[in-house]
Amino acid sequence: MEHLYDLVELCYDMVARPSIRNYHSFYEEWDYSDFDRPAGRFVYRWSVNAALSSSQSSLRMSQDAPDEGQLVTTPNDPRAQLPDRVLAASGTAKERDRIEHAITEFRDRHATREAKRDAVIALGAVLELRRTEVKDHLGSKDEGALFEILNNFDIRHLNRTAQGDYEDDFLEWVFWTCLASLAFMNARTGRQRFEES
Repeated sequence: MEHLYDLVELCYDMVARPSIRNYHSFYEEWDYSDFDRPAGRFVYRWSVNAALSSSQSSLRMSQDAPDEGQLVTTPNDPRAQLPDRVLAASGTAKERDRIEHAITEFRDRHATREAKRDAVIALGAVLELRRTEVKDHLGSKDEGALFEILNNFDIRHLNRTAQGDYEDDFLEWVFWTCLASLAFMNARTGRQRFEES
C-alpha cells in the first residue's frame, strides 16, 4: 500500500490541467495544450480526497504548505480544521515555523513516536513563549496542568522523574490539546492572520 501512496503523491507533483483543446478530424482525437499546474493540482487533490473520504483511511492529501500534496494523517472530526486555524493566526515568523514544523512532523504518514514527541515539544515551546496569555485565557489552574503534562511526562524534559510509561494515544491527546489551546487563545485575543514581524 505504501507504494500506492507514494505514487499518488508523485502524480500530484506531475499533474496539470489543460486549458485549451483542439479536435483533429483526421485522427479523430483531441490535442491538449496550455497546461495549468495549480488548477490540475486542485482537481487532483479534490478527487483523491473524495476517494479517501469514502474509505476507512485516515489519510487526506494536504492542500496547504508545508506538506502540500502529501498524504497526511487527519482525524475524521473537527480537529482536522485546527492546523489551518492555528497557522492562519500565527503571530510571528518564528512562531509560524515552529507550528508548521509540529504539524508536518505529527501528520506525516511515516511519523514515529519520536517524531510525534518532537511535534509536541515544538508546540510546547510556542505555548511557553505565550505563557502569560495561556494563564490569562485558560486560567492559572489549567495553565499549571498543561505545563505539568508537558514538563513531567517524558516530553519536554528528559529526567529521571519524568513519566515515560504512556501509550502513543496519550501523546496524540497532548498534541491536539496544545493545538486546541493555541486556537482558543488566538480566538480570545482576536488574532486573525499571520503577519511577518
